[in-house]
Amino acid sequence: MGESLPSAGRLISDTLKQTFEDRMDELLVDLGRKITLHLEPTIEDCPNCGFSSILKRSNNIYNSSNPNALGPLHKVFSDGQNCPVCGSRGVLKTPRSVEYTATIKKTFRDDQISSSWASIKNKLAKTNTVIDSYKDIIDCSHATIDEKMYKRLGDPVKTGLQSFIRVKCFWEMVE
Repeated sequence: MGESLPSAGRLISDTLKQTFEDRMDELLVDLGRKITLHLEPTIEDCPNCGFSSILKRSNNIYNSSNPNALGPLHKVFSDGQNCPVCGSRGVLKTPRSVEYTATIKKTFRDDQISSSWASIKNKLAKTNTVIDSYKDIIDCSHATIDEKMYKRLGDPVKTGLQSFIRVKCFWEMVE
């Protein structure tokens, strides 16, 4: 036999739902701290030299058609010398990171964590943050939480009701 619930609830109005979501967002801001998710760097060809597809690195030949004005991305060098811009890699890697505000929990009872994590209990952190962070958490290589480096333990989990969804994730401190 199926459930016999009313087609629409009458106790909580849309205005009350919106007020709840707004207050929960304010609570996250008031109690939360910044976490930094470190994403894979962007990779682009070095504008200062040519790239050898055979060697998979710089051909160490100055690119006189470099579109950048003289500066950090335009440094003249003699052919055969190491490119001073990319260090003869032929590509530039630009680090990427993004910050989110999250509540952070670092103390756990034994029944709050997986038994396989018992040996690292003192290195654990659990973050709870906005749904917009989900893809970045999946894509990040590591995170900085309270100025310490952490690696993700498992996939993040979406929790909540209707449009009020948060992302929870466990992390292990890396020494």
